[in-house]
Amino acid sequence: MQKLGGMRCSSCSADLPDDARFCVSCGSPVIIGIQAVGLRCYVHPERFPVTKCTLCNRAICTSCRMVYAGKVVCKVCYMKDIIPSNAINNLKLYVFARSTIPR
Repeated sequence: MQKLGGMRCSSCSADLPDDARFCVSCGSPVIIGIQAVGLRCYVHPERFPVTKCTLCNRAICTSCRMVYAGKVVCKVCYMKDIIPSNAINNLKLYVFARSTIPR
């Protein structure tokens, strides 16, 4: 384990070793590139981001991060884009199933 550097966990603010990939206290992933730039989560400006949303490309913290179909998305994009598209697809399947039932 490397000596503790200037890195801190964006979730719990614990000091992290220079080579950390995950926080030793809370287990959150550490993404150095985003944290080093000094960005903040767009929903929680007091928190450092851990990644970016794959749909809107905004920096997000661990509280805002969701994984859907193997992609990291923010909660806003999940509610705005993914839930409605799933509802429409489910409705299409229901209508198709109902139309194929013999009467």
